[in-house]
Amino acid sequence: MNIDFSEKLRDVEGNVLVEGGRDVELWRVCQNVLLAFDPQAKTTGEEKAKRYGLAVELVDGGAHDLAVEDVALIKKLVGDLMAPLVVGQVWRMLEKSDRVAEA
Repeated sequence: MNIDFSEKLRDVEGNVLVEGGRDVELWRVCQNVLLAFDPQAKTTGEEKAKRYGLAVELVDGGAHDLAVEDVALIKKLVGDLMAPLVVGQVWRMLEKSDRVAEA
């Protein structure tokens, strides 16, 4: 799936979200959830290494061609870890080009 990870997230009024003086872009949200650690989750080392590799790939945004399974993983993590404002936008952005079954 070819996805533009440079898209910016917005508040409900349409203003670009800003965090730490920088616009919040899709790649940054995805990178944050991929690198998040939940001590309650039983995540294998293999899964953590895969998540790290995806996070590194997304640095600085731009278009990336990801496997459907990788997009599903990101959607699951965003759904588990982020607020509705972010989940709704990120899922729409990830599904824009191709349809992905909800995680």
